[in-house]
Amino acid sequence: MGNPIYSAQVADIFFQENIPLNIIVTSEDKKEGRGQRLISPPLKDWSIKHNIPVLQFRSLKHQISIDAIKDVNPDLIIVASYGKMLPKDILEIPKYGCLNIHPSLLPKYRGPSPVASTLVDGIQVTGVSIILMNEEMDAGPILTQVNVPIHEKETSEMLTSRLFKIGAHELIKILDQWESKKLIPVPQNEKDATFTKLLSKTDGKINWNIPGEKIISLIRAYHPWPGTYTTWNELNLKILDAELITSYELSDTEINNFGKVININTGDNPVGIITGTQLLIPKLLQLSGKTVLTAKEFLERNNDFIDATLE
Repeated sequence: MGNPIYSAQVADIFFQENIPLNIIVTSEDKKEGRGQRLISPPLKDWSIKHNIPVLQFRSLKHQISIDAIKDVNPDLIIVASYGKMLPKDILEIPKYGCLNIHPSLLPKYRGPSPVASTLVDGIQVTGVSIILMNEEMDAGPILTQVNVPIHEKETSEMLTSRLFKIGAHELIKILDQWESKKLIPVPQNEKDATFTKLLSKTDGKINWNIPGEKIISLIRAYHPWPGTYTTWNELNLKILDAELITSYELSDTEINNFGKVININTGDNPVGIITGTQLLIPKLLQLSGKTVLTAKEFLERNNDFIDATLE
């Protein structure tokens, strides 16, 4: 069970390791874009390519969904980035239960945005957990966990992909032990539990008063969704990549002028933005509806960008 590209990556690892996948379960196709074209979940596209039957449900609470999974009569259900809670009627169907790959060291970072929240918090090491699912969100007992160091400049997209791939391999390692009942799940410590929220577009709005280090963390955490953005000339301006610079000394008139764009004359990266601490150097920018540009290209096309104050 899953939806995004990360789910497809997990399925592909199982497929390459000859783990038999009899049925793929995804959400319904969605209409996207101006033309409202139907877009399939990436896991569905993967399953069609590999000739594996697909079930698509709007909700797992409907009896028709429950009956369809009962008809499959699976030995085991594996969940990877599905985004839906499994009701008790489905959790009780498979002989070996429902196992979930969760991209954090549970009980830390339960919920819908564990990877982004990890990067926002600026921690150095995260991990992946394999749990036996129950009716509570990410609260089931743990079968196995592995620590994973976070790479420098790693974005949410990059880290999520890496964690789910690691999780797939870890799950494969324990399948025989789980089937033979040699692996005992360990209950999570509820006192240590932390929770993440469902991200919204507004979470990506940059507050230039905060430290530059925090803004860099947000840029990494919110790529690709919801993205980090500011407002310039009443348009949304995404900042897709950036770095900090300590060698530039702000003048008395520039200090505390948060969000002001200045020319720092450093060749490929001529633009700096004043933050609550260090100067932030945007490397890739994108105006709403436009193409992605380097800072140098952006400045060549928008010479009024210098001395603007971003909001």
